Formats: sequence, structure tokens, C-alpha cells
Amino acid sequence: MVFNYLFREFKNTELKLLMLVLVLAIFCVSMVEFFIQGIHASIEESSGTLLGGDRVIKSNSPIEPSIIEKAHELGLMTSQTINFYSMLVHEDDFALAEVKGIDVHYPLKGEVLGTAELFGKEEALKMIPESGELWLEEGLLSLLKVNVNDTVKIGEANFIITQILTVEPDRGGEELTFAPRAMISFQDVAKTQVIQPGSRQTYKLLLSGPDTALAEFETWVLPKLKFSQRLLTPENARPAVTIFFDQGEKYLNVILLLNLIIASAAVYQASKRYSIKQYRPVALLRCLGADFDWILFRFLSILIFYGLIAGILGLLLGFGCFSLLRPFLEEIVMNKIESVWTIPALMSGATLFVLMLGFSLPSIIKLKYVQAISIFKQSQGPRVTDESPFLIRCKQSIVKLAGKFGVEVRYGFSNVLRYPFENGVQIVIFGLVMGSALLLFLLQNDLIQAWREKIPPQAPNYFAINIAPESQVQFQDLLTKNNIKTEKLYPIVRARLLSVNNEIVESDDSKPKSRQLRRLLNLTSTMSLPKDNKIVHGKWFTPQDTEQQEISVEQDFAERFNIRLYDRLKFQIAEKEIEAIVTSLRSVDWNSFNPVFFVIFPPKMLENFPVTYMTSFYLPSERNSILRELVHLFPEINLIDTTVILKNLNSILKKLVVAVETLWVLTGLMALILMYCTLILTLDERLKNAILLRALGVGRKKLFILMLSEYIILGVFASLIAVVGANAAYAWLASDIFKLSYRINSWALIMGPLIGMSVIVLAGGLGLRKIINISPVLAFSLRR
Repeated sequence: MVFNYLFREFKNTELKLLMLVLVLAIFCVSMVEFFIQGIHASIEESSGTLLGGDRVIKSNSPIEPSIIEKAHELGLMTSQTINFYSMLVHEDDFALAEVKGIDVHYPLKGEVLGTAELFGKEEALKMIPESGELWLEEGLLSLLKVNVNDTVKIGEANFIITQILTVEPDRGGEELTFAPRAMISFQDVAKTQVIQPGSRQTYKLLLSGPDTALAEFETWVLPKLKFSQRLLTPENARPAVTIFFDQGEKYLNVILLLNLIIASAAVYQASKRYSIKQYRPVALLRCLGADFDWILFRFLSILIFYGLIAGILGLLLGFGCFSLLRPFLEEIVMNKIESVWTIPALMSGATLFVLMLGFSLPSIIKLKYVQAISIFKQSQGPRVTDESPFLIRCKQSIVKLAGKFGVEVRYGFSNVLRYPFENGVQIVIFGLVMGSALLLFLLQNDLIQAWREKIPPQAPNYFAINIAPESQVQFQDLLTKNNIKTEKLYPIVRARLLSVNNEIVESDDSKPKSRQLRRLLNLTSTMSLPKDNKIVHGKWFTPQDTEQQEISVEQDFAERFNIRLYDRLKFQIAEKEIEAIVTSLRSVDWNSFNPVFFVIFPPKMLENFPVTYMTSFYLPSERNSILRELVHLFPEINLIDTTVILKNLNSILKKLVVAVETLWVLTGLMALILMYCTLILTLDERLKNAILLRALGVGRKKLFILMLSEYIILGVFASLIAVVGANAAYAWLASDIFKLSYRINSWALIMGPLIGMSVIVLAGGLGLRKIINISPVLAFSLRR
């Protein structure tokens, strides 16, 4: 019986409209959340290739067995690596290399690429070096004058070269090293006898597995990590990835928030219409003796029943639409749909609860004010008619002034002012919708432009390190001759920080700050401020300061170790000591793929110290043959290929750009639906006015123009609210939240409101077609 009653109620047109709005609201929210979770999972998948796994523990001592056991207990895959420096020897030739030992599970994410001949075709290496085998980077072959199948000695063990190493997936998460790579089996590390007590090496534990297991492992392991250990994630392994994650998620969350606001306004309007249409049925029930508790229960059961159906339908529609789009966006979203179900479902449930409790229930509760006598009233609910004389005179003055611009304008203002509260709500909602769309458009344009500026099409993809002073001119000439543009060649000096303001930095490795301060730093010197640097405090060097002992320090490095402006720092360079005063603090763009430094000296201070040089440059893949000449002419140079990093960052950028553009379109569709629903809700009053005007002899064309003028006025005021609100929100979000430079987009500010106003007028015109075509004779017998 209860279900029969509920199903009969579905014939109510207003209930259908409310249910439709709820379905669309949950659809849009769930669709956005599916995209957010799918893209987030996909970005993490791509970012993980910069680490070789989903998570990495980096340590200066062997990883504790308990940590590995816990990872296996949670079902995580693991792989261990060890890095150390050693001299490689072949007959009378030798070279310093960073040797990396890997186990059979390496890598957990990404692929190791190599070739069987120098600069040959790259292939994915499916296996690791077998016992006694060695993989080398190209530069080491020239330094040692060896080729594939030759024998090289590392420590006390001999190895046969079997592959030329070109790409390691996890090198994207490492700091730049100043020695080329050699790779051997993890089991062969002990044979070399290089690692002895007191030697320095880096151990890594790579982990991969389900998100839930990774989260549980992180919670467990973080409190147990030593000062010398660090947990690396896709977000913190590379600054560019961190910025993309932060800004991308913030934008997606702004979209979600605005969709929730728009959905709330739509549900409020639909609930209000449904409630108003129930005034006379409720009055009839009160005449028959029904008390308010029974009436409230009746309408709450309807609201809950159809609300739950709408929520389920909206969630399924969102998932279905996401599933349909996924094959076309497989480079954008995660392929594992099951991994993105939970949060959208919970978000949809929470949204449905808030919409029904906060925006539908208040309209239903207002039915308690309906009295039995309302059955004899013609109006669909009470209106406030007591206005102050001052307000009445203001309205009359505005209408009189509007009359000077024609009867159409006068009629439009008269209708708008007749019900100021209802029309005010409409204007605010229209302004909110138009402003939201305009805000998202402004943000997405600047955000995408900022992302693309961070990774320009020809961002440097090679670092050249260890360029000898006597080779720098020849090196530069070779690249210039081949039309390869390089960044400035920076001199590099390796130094250790000894004291800050004469306070000696102790060598106690148990103290993390002491340990980090005493590590070798890469210093450089230049008179011109690098283009990716900005002075935030103090002043940069001038030619008049060349005789003074000054340095510039990167601000994050300074904050981390409590170094302030005008502090005196002492460094040890080789066997000498040098002292200087901090005269400026700099901010550095770590995502530029250009050389960046913690400490910069004026050139004169380092001119008596031995230096090498480094730079970065862009080389198209089709011109890789130039690398052969570089390695042949300058065997001491270490070339570091960052192509894999750029490829992954560009993949992340592509995913985010498509994501924000797609979700902006979804938000725009939601906005259009809300506008149409809001206009539909006010057609009842316009229908009464149309009936009266038709009875007075007004033709269809004239009636259409008169009633359309009201929508034009609503659109104008809504556009003003949209422009002011969107600009204020954009200025705050751009500067404080997204850290973007605030730029006025004049085209968007002009076209945005015009498009929004056109949509209001078009939607209003479509709604008016039904009204103006009603015959005056038939209108009086109309029953809705």
C-alpha cells in the first residue's frame, strides 16, 4: 500500500522535476569525482616511473629486515638497490663511476633501456645483469676505451660488458650525480669488496602495491625511519611533479566545490517549486483533519524514497559516462576502474544527504504554516506585501525612469521589481552560475599556461657535467656549430660548509642538521643572476662588490638551516678555507631543467680554485648522433639524459590539461541545466501575466518582446555580479592558492557575460514559446 502511494505520487510534475535535478546534481558530482580519482591514480602511476616504484625508502645504511618483512606481510612487492662510487679499470685506463647493484625484481615501475652497440637502437632490458656481467653508460666506454664484451675491473672483481645502459626509470627521482652509471647484480656487490666500514653508499628499497597497503605501510614505517632515511613518494621525489599534483588537485577541488554550490542552488529552487505546488493539497488534507506530523511524515517518506532513487541513478549515470569516455581517454585516466569507485560513491552519498537535509527539507517544513483556510485562496502561497513608503517610491522612480527607454524596458523593470525577493534570488543564482563558469575558465587558462611554461617544448633534456676548463670553449663551439643552444656554462666547485657565524658545524652523524650541512655542496660563481632565480631579500652582486666576500643563498636552504641575511659562512674547498657574508637570499625554480645552485659566489672569489663546468641543452631525438661526437671528443664529460623525466612530466601535464578542460565542460553543462530549471520555476507568474495581456489584446510578437525584456534585465544584473565575483575570486585564488601571476583577461571579461546573458535570454525565450501561444479563452481553463 505504501509503495502504491509512493508510485502514484510520481505522477506529480514538480516531483519529477525535483528528482531530475537531484539525479543531475549527483551525476555531475560523481562524474567529477570519478575523473578526479581516476586522473589522480593515473598521475601516481606515471609519477611512479620516476621512482621505479610507488614508494621508495632511501637510506645511508642497509634497510632493516623488519621493514622488508612488514612490506611483504602487507602484500607489497619490493626491490633493493645499492649505489656506491668506485674506480673502473681496464688495462691502463680508469674512470670514476657510480655503481648500482640491482636485484631480480628491479624495476617495479617503468623499464630499463639499453643497446648492444654505442648509440644503437634502444630496447627494453627484461633481465638484470647476470653474475659477472656489467652494464655501462656511453660515457664510460669512451673513458675506458672499451666496447661490449670487454672486461672491466671494479674493486677486486672482473666484469664483462654486455649492455650499454641508456635509461633507468628511477633516475628521475635522484639528485644529479657527477659520475656516469655502471650497473651490476645486487649479489655481485660483495665480490667487489669496495664497500668497507666507513665507506659511503646509498641503499634503496623500492615498493609497489595497492593503495590501501601502501597507506598502511607509510603509517607504520614513518615513525620508525632514522634521521638518515627518507620515504620518497611520487609527490616529493621531483619538485615539478609536486607542483603539478598540488595545483591540479586544487583546481579539480575548486570545480567540485562549484558544482556542489550550483547543485545546491538547483535543488533549492526545485524543492521550493515542489513545496509551493503542495500548498493547496496540504490545505485540503488539513480540512480533512490531518495533523502536521502525519503530513510531514508523508512528504519526508516521498523525499527520502525518491531522493535515494535519484542518488543511485545519478551515481550510476556518472559511472556509466566515465566508463564510456574512458576508452577515448585511456592516456588520461586510470584503467583500473575498481580502484576509483569508493570515494565517488561516498562523495555522492554525502552530497545527497546535504542536498536533501539542507536544501530540500526546509521547503518541506514550511508546509506546516499552511492553514485549512488556504483552500479558498487563489495564490499558491503567501507573499510579503507590506513595504515601506520609501521602498515603494524607489520602485516607482525606477519604473518611471525605465519608461523613457520604451514600454518594453518599463515592463521588464516593473516585473522584476514586483517580486524583488524572488527575482533577487534568480539574479544571484544566475550570477553565481555565470561567475563560476567564468572563474573556472580564467583559472584553467592561466594554470595551463603556467604548466606549459614550466616545461616548454624545447626544455633542456641533457645535462653536461665535468667539463674541463680547457675543454669548455671547444665544447661550446661544437654545440654552436650544430645549432644546439645551451644554457650558460657554470663553474662548479665542490665544498663543505664548516661554520655559520663562527659556530663550527660538528661531524655528529646522529644529528640530521649537522649531517646535511657537512655534506659536499656544489658551489658556482657568476655575476649575472640566473634567469630562474629571483632575489627575495638583500641585493645581488654588483661590479663594485667584486672585491668583497659575498655570497647568495637559496632561501629554502637558508630556512632549513636557519641561515639569515648577513650571516658569515665558512667553507672548505680542497685544502683551503674561504669565508663570505650572505648578502642576498634567492628563490629558485627547481622545475626549469636548468642548472640550479644553493650557494653562488662572485667569480673573483673562486678564481684560484680548481673547477669543472656544467650546462644543460636540448637535443632532438633525431640528432642523437651528435652525442657520439661529444663522447668521443670529451670522454671526461658526464652526459645525463633527462628525457625520461620530461616524458613523464609531459604525460602528467597532458592528463591534467585534458582533465581540467573536460571537467570545465561538465560544470558548464550543469550551469546550463540550473539556469533552465530556475527559469522554469518562474513560468507560473509569467503565465498569469501573459493571460491578462492576451485578454487585453496584446499580440503574440509584442507579448514575446515584452516578456523577453525581463530576461534581458535579469541577464544584465546577473552579468555584473558574475564579472565582479569571478574577478575577486580569481584574484584571490590565483595569487594566494595557486601562486599564479594575476592577469586580466579582457576577452573573457567581455565575452563571458555576453555568452551567459545570451544563454539566459535563449532559455527564457524557449520557455516563453509555450506561454505566448496559449489562447486567452483556453488559458482560464488551464489546469497545471
